[in-house]
Amino acid sequence: MKSRFSLPAVVAVLFALITATGVLFVVSVVQEQVEESVRRNFVAAGTLARVQLHGERMRRFEKEMFIYVTNPKKRAEYAATFDASARDLLIDLDLALQPGGRSFNDAQRKSIAAWKDAALFYMQEFDKLVRYASRLDDPQATASLELKSTLDFNGAIGPGKDRLRELLKGAEEMRLAKEKSSMQIAGEIDREFALLFAAAAALAALALLIALGWPILERMISSMVVGRRPAGLGLAAPTRH
Repeated sequence: MKSRFSLPAVVAVLFALITATGVLFVVSVVQEQVEESVRRNFVAAGTLARVQLHGERMRRFEKEMFIYVTNPKKRAEYAATFDASARDLLIDLDLALQPGGRSFNDAQRKSIAAWKDAALFYMQEFDKLVRYASRLDDPQATASLELKSTLDFNGAIGPGKDRLRELLKGAEEMRLAKEKSSMQIAGEIDREFALLFAAAAALAALALLIALGWPILERMISSMVVGRRPAGLGLAAPTRH
């Protein structure tokens, strides 16, 4: 009984299954890579960019406060904006330090914890100078104060400013590394899709070649089988007398 399924059809179905399996595998791998790129690298880069922004704003408000150090109203305004940026900075740092977060690994969180310590030291130094500057409002006490001018206060914030550079430099370097990693993942995704398309095209071409060439191959095989078939042994017909 002749089979309802020809060999070319079976081969075509087999190649289709192989192609579908390959597509599903590559899609699953790409999905994991996209998740890593988006959730870990891009989210982390955004957090680090905000950390940099808050740190740079603190430095700007610090400078403005020192420029108006003898003006109580201006001094209070810039000290308040400094404190607001400091709160925002600590919020983002604490967000990055969450143990269950996927945007940063343990080694990166260790570095971020060191940045937080540096930022806290800088904030404490600034707060000391703000309280010190309030003494300038008393003309009688001003003569005995060591810090009286913008230049004096800029010099006094030096140790805290140096510590804050650890945060600004570290956040920038880590952000650039995250962005670079995202670009590398994007390149890997492009290569994997190109490989998938090439493999699918090759399998389709091979299946088409087998389907078109099978009738010729089948005739060749049939002719070879017939040519090698041994002659049958028959009985001679009886002779009539």
